[in-house]
Amino acid sequence: MSEQNDIEAALEARHFEQRMTWKQAPWFAWDLETTGHDPTKDRPLQYGYARQEKRGGSIVTGEVWINPERKPTDDFLKLTPEELDGIRIAPTI
Repeated sequence: MSEQNDIEAALEARHFEQRMTWKQAPWFAWDLETTGHDPTKDRPLQYGYARQEKRGGSIVTGEVWINPERKPTDDFLKLTPEELDGIRIAPTI
């Protein structure tokens, strides 16, 4: 088969593919918590994520604590003593 025939066959096969709508597509979302609002002095504290492989499928979530090597601003994020202890022993970046 010539290269031109290969290209035409690939294009024809692609033409008949069933396309996925955005509502059917897998998705991924993430969230980042920091020690405050100033990007020049504050550091990441936690990130969380959620993903779904297909519409109607199960949603997988997770979170990771990061030790920012400093105390979070009190008025920014209210943490329990257990969360603060978990952050203290969490890995740093």
